[in-house]
Amino acid sequence: MTQLQRLLLHNYTAISNLDALAGMTALVHLSVDSCKKLKNVDGLADCRALSSLLLGKTKALENIDALAGCTALTYVDLAGSQTIKNVDALVYAPGL
Repeated sequence: MTQLQRLLLHNYTAISNLDALAGMTALVHLSVDSCKKLKNVDGLADCRALSSLLLGKTKALENIDALAGCTALTYVDLAGSQTIKNVDALVYAPGL
């Protein structure tokens, strides 16, 4: 599974975290849409190859600090994720 490059998670209402993605070092594109119980993205901290991230309509998401480790990010979409309190972690992605 560590070679997975693209993952789409849409309308999975039971997902509260992305811990299962920890260690997915080859992940390049992740789309998490309408996962309304998602609270954090800590599992993405070591996803250094991640360049495209969609976190749309994740209404419980408050913390994206783990994205500081995702320095390859060139695209981030947080549309509809209104509860995020701080986006300072994105400063570590010079491609944004």
